Amino acid sequence: AACFRGQLQSSLACTRCGFASKTREEFFHLSVTVPRETEQVTLHDLLAAEFRAEERLEGADQWHCERCDAKVDAARRVRLHRLPPVIMLHLKRFAYTPSGQVRKVRTPVVLLGDALQGLDGVDFSQYASSQDAVDAGAKPALLYDIISIVNHHGRDAFCGHYTANCRHCVDGRWYSFNDDTVGVVEGE
Repeated sequence: AACFRGQLQSSLACTRCGFASKTREEFFHLSVTVPRETEQVTLHDLLAAEFRAEERLEGADQWHCERCDAKVDAARRVRLHRLPPVIMLHLKRFAYTPSGQVRKVRTPVVLLGDALQGLDGVDFSQYASSQDAVDAGAKPALLYDIISIVNHHGRDAFCGHYTANCRHCVDGRWYSFNDDTVGVVEGE
């Protein structure tokens, strides 16, 4: 389990006095929200929305600042504090509607982005709270390779079928796993 253990850092900063409260929380997988009303999105867009965005806490959502001893507007941010050697990334493919129903999010996620090397070398450094976020066992510069993808086939969260595409660690080829059937993935 240690190879999946990382740490998030959440910070709340008072917009009045600048005081910041920081807390850390362990994770064993990273969950990122996939937007519903978008034509397509890149993996880097998803990671940036989750780990580079700043949420404003205002009005009824104000935060109690210890230094001001009052409810104040604040800025909330979540960063990757310590990254594990292996990251399990969960793309949230199901979302609740305002009426409480669960719907499948079908927005295509482009994994390749701008990286010329394809699924190799996804750079997490821009989402880290510091350059010291890397564990001794992880790759330098916070680079990770995508080696497997789990796919859901079905209309919603209550029915469907899961398959997986995995890259072989010896021959480097991608294989599709569907119950008891395994085959080489051809093309991209």
